[in-house]
Amino acid sequence: MTTGFQHLHSVLAYIVLAGIIFSFISALFGALSGKEFTEKDRKFGLIGMILAHIQLLVGIGVYF
Repeated sequence: MTTGFQHLHSVLAYIVLAGIIFSFISALFGALSGKEFTEKDRKFGLIGMILAHIQLLVGIGVYF
């Protein structure tokens, strides 16, 4: 079971990284073009934050 959590933690790290980078680039382009912060931007940020928290919880589970 520990091996499964380690693999999940490893794969999830790349998904989290991609989600946060995508959210950052979306926010950066929006800020540079002068557009308002939309519901879509909020959802991208929320999904990135949720994935990061899941990554943290899985990492804590692997540690203990």
